[in-house]
Amino acid sequence: MIDASGFNRHSLFGGFSQDDLAKVAHLFEPKSFAAGDLLLTEGEPNNQIFFLLSGSVRVTRRGLVLIDFREGDSFGEIEMLDTRPSAATIAALEPATAACLSHAGLYALYKLDTRLYSVFMMNLARDLARRLRRMDELACGETPSTLP
Repeated sequence: MIDASGFNRHSLFGGFSQDDLAKVAHLFEPKSFAAGDLLLTEGEPNNQIFFLLSGSVRVTRRGLVLIDFREGDSFGEIEMLDTRPSAATIAALEPATAACLSHAGLYALYKLDTRLYSVFMMNLARDLARRLRRMDELACGETPSTLP
């Protein structure tokens, strides 16, 4: 079982109390990766959100490095919303651990507590909007704003 106390470092759990985190911990599957392991492959199916608990990963698309994620970051959210194949390849830069929430786990969150599900989904929308803003800024040749 996942120790959910560290989830408060993830923006998707903003507004969750420690009791809330303990309540949902059983919905997450722990996964470990060695340096060089592929967590997601562009164009392949993905049915989970990854919450990076330790280590770092690199996100690439069509061979272009987009960003590196570290402890406290999450990814895989896009596929949870549109159910299309993975938008990018994500590889571990070093040994990494993640807590993963599947489609079934997300549905179980909805059934378990609709308030927590709603807070989670609002946080997800906010995070994706921030990433979209960052990509817009990069596409226009601007320095990306610092996101809160």
